Amino acid sequence: MIAFQLCPTHADSQNNLANIKREQGKIEEATRLYLKALEIYPEFAAAHSNLASILQQQGKLQEAILHYKEAIRIAPTFADAYSNMGNTLKEMGDAANAMQCYTRAIQINPAFADAHSNLASIHKDSGNIPDAIQSYSTALKLKPDFPDAFCNLAHCLQIICDWTDYDNRCVSYYS
Repeated sequence: MIAFQLCPTHADSQNNLANIKREQGKIEEATRLYLKALEIYPEFAAAHSNLASILQQQGKLQEAILHYKEAIRIAPTFADAYSNMGNTLKEMGDAANAMQCYTRAIQINPAFADAHSNLASIHKDSGNIPDAIQSYSTALKLKPDFPDAFCNLAHCLQIICDWTDYDNRCVSYYS
């Protein structure tokens, strides 16, 4: 807050304060601050991505996509922006492009567990259970305490009637 008071035209300060306001549920104020950060520094990839995330939450999906694309244009190796754009595209029903975004996020950051899980959900939804199992398994290797990936992996294994190590998986999850 002191940084913001000392230099109100500092884009990082605007973005950081916007993140705080967002966490407090003050979405309009956060949006205004992200826009101010972008007014100060239009090439601020993180602010574009943060604004896109808020727009997505508000159902403004096309606007969100534009800001994710801008974040990626500015920072082509911004894995979070690719993954979040994938989430928006999936919400819009564009599974093919969502899959491309998740795949690119994983290429940039192979240890990105959420992107592996998101990719797995696309595979699962399209009926590609073997690839879903592989992606959920990778997500869990990277982030063992990942309930969504664990439950979805268990569901995929049920679909193909794979009960191998079922008891051990349940015990390891609940312990």
